[in-house]
Amino acid sequence: MDQILEFLVDVPLAQASFRALADALGVSTFALVYHFGNREQLDQEILGVVRDRQVLMLGGIKPGNLSAEDLVEAGVLAWQESLSRRGLLAGRLSFEAGVTERLRYPAGDGILAAAHSDWVRALFDWAIEHGATEESAESEAELLVAVLSGLRYRLHLYGPDAVPITRVETAFRRFVELVTHPEPAIAH
Repeated sequence: MDQILEFLVDVPLAQASFRALADALGVSTFALVYHFGNREQLDQEILGVVRDRQVLMLGGIKPGNLSAEDLVEAGVLAWQESLSRRGLLAGRLSFEAGVTERLRYPAGDGILAAAHSDWVRALFDWAIEHGATEESAESEAELLVAVLSGLRYRLHLYGPDAVPITRVETAFRRFVELVTHPEPAIAH
């Protein structure tokens, strides 16, 4: 799988045919078909690796063991890890595949949707543990993941220098502030 991911550094997922992969890896297409079955199964294997890497970044974000400052630091560290060559590749593949995954799994139960949910759930749990209501925790967790997704998209459009780490830190700090010091609801 590492060789396939290395091949995908320079090739969009949509262009990664069995023939192109076999040629790049120095194996027969039969070997790939035997191992993966078909293109959809190959894509699922690739996306599984991408999800696993995204979930690994969550390792430091677990409810019960993080103060507000620890959460910010863990979030910044996860972002920095995503800037590695493999992290950037995983991010690009998740964007590429995310579009087609939605077509394959209209109910939103694909691999990348699950990775998104894992991030939202980790932040939701942290918020609940730090006194947020369920409604507020869900809203703020979804908002932070959306902001991070937007920053990641910008990163892939314009390169790593387009997203200073301070923006990621600010996003996490705002999340922490909104969770730990919620503003009173505006009366209608």
